Amino acid sequence: MKALIINKIGDVCLLLGIILFFTFYNSLEFLFINCST
Repeated sequence: MKALIINKIGDVCLLLGIILFFTFYNSLEFLFINCST
C-alpha cells in the first residue's frame, strides 16, 4: 500500500515537471520571438 502511494506521488511530480517544462519552454520561445523583432 505504501509503495502505491509513493508511486502516485511520483506520477504527480512527473506531471508537474512536464507542465512546468512546457510552460517555461513556451515563455522562452515567446521572449525570443519578441526580442528578435
